[in-house]
Amino acid sequence: MRKLLKYIRIGLLCLPRVFFEYFQWILPCSRHPERKSVEYRYRKARSLVVFLLRHMHIDMAEVDVPSLESDRPCVYCANHLSALDPLVLIALSPRPVSFIAKMEAKKIPIAGRFITAIDGLFLDRDDAFQAVRVFKTAKVKMLQNGYSYCIFPEGTRNKNPYDGKVLPFHPGSLKLAYMAKSPIILFAHFGVFHTFDESKGKGRLLQVQKLKELEYPSFQEMKTVELADLLREEIANVMPTLVENDRAYFDSKKNKDKPVKWWKNLPVTK
Repeated sequence: MRKLLKYIRIGLLCLPRVFFEYFQWILPCSRHPERKSVEYRYRKARSLVVFLLRHMHIDMAEVDVPSLESDRPCVYCANHLSALDPLVLIALSPRPVSFIAKMEAKKIPIAGRFITAIDGLFLDRDDAFQAVRVFKTAKVKMLQNGYSYCIFPEGTRNKNPYDGKVLPFHPGSLKLAYMAKSPIILFAHFGVFHTFDESKGKGRLLQVQKLKELEYPSFQEMKTVELADLLREEIANVMPTLVENDRAYFDSKKNKDKPVKWWKNLPVTK
């Protein structure tokens, strides 16, 4: 019952704006993205994402709000714990960033159109040739439009985040960084999956930690398997700490406090 009430509350607060913006710009821009600039589409998307996270009671008060911004197109790489993970990166990156999602996401109402409207691409994991075409398209968009792309190399979300583990990385998902000769920004996050859980309180701690930025020359001679293992190990090393911080947050009852207005400290485009 408590979980149902959370869905109802979030629905009543957020759905009116979601439906309004869906018909105002998401649907038109998903059909004809060339009619609006990259900057316009991403600015609208980021504004909506921050609005949604605010009403989901995400609490970033425990950590500094980091900027994941890059001064050039790059490939973001992160662990995957929730269907809401992409919202985290959009909120924290003032420069345009999009996603390479699995093909099934294209059929999700509103979400599929939203991803398309910000130049997102959909990958058929059972079709190697289609994957190559997707990476080539992403490379062109990175070079022409200045978009960065985010990948979740695990391929599927970890449904038991408190085990502190990171699922095996799919090496093929990293090929975009090689093709575009772009840097890789690696980050770990934990907590957005709390949005619809049954925990009481006003806060849902979200932790985001930027781990490293790898320039193309540092990995160009590495095989994708080696790079995948390296990135996975970096994230795996910090996961126990993030899990411990999360448990301490709820044990201390800090989730009973109203989250501070973290969105006022978000990095903005210069």
